Amino acid sequence: MRGLAWLAVTLIPLAIMLRGRAVNSQYTGFAVVLWLIMPVAWWSGKLIGPDLYVLAIAAVGLFMLLSQRLSFRLGGGVLLGAALGIKLNVLPLFAYGGFLSLFTVRAKQHKLPYGLGIITAGAIGFILANPFILKIPELFFVTIQQYSLPAHYTWGGFEYIISNNAWTWDGIFVGGFFQNSLNSVSFSL
Repeated sequence: MRGLAWLAVTLIPLAIMLRGRAVNSQYTGFAVVLWLIMPVAWWSGKLIGPDLYVLAIAAVGLFMLLSQRLSFRLGGGVLLGAALGIKLNVLPLFAYGGFLSLFTVRAKQHKLPYGLGIITAGAIGFILANPFILKIPELFFVTIQQYSLPAHYTWGGFEYIISNNAWTWDGIFVGGFFQNSLNSVSFSL
């Protein structure tokens, strides 16, 4: 599992470097460094959870979505849709990628059919990640509503996050404020 997590984390800066090389950008190194200083690049808190894998799928999907080949773009839409289907917090990246890809469409291509193609590819990826949505669509929406209820966001939960006193196995304090943000080592940098 650690090998798969390492591969997922490695795919993200690789996709950034390949995209930077494809457009001959002088800011590619800065983008890779920006990724490397983010806490999720080093530790997401769980190796088995979907977080690292979804980020890798989304990064590769975004790289493909910004390609000049239509088949790559549609494949990127499918990957971003699948990432969105696995973790809904990819929605801003999906919207950003779709919006950005419209600006990279060549003049001879029409933006409306292209945009609809990307949305359709994203929907196919979303359904591939959630095939049960075809059989029981209301279950999907009930589940989303259940986890967005105010009962999950109480003052007691916030108080626990702030006052938690947790240390990792290697002696890094991750409780309190650092539980959902930068850890103390990253915060000091």
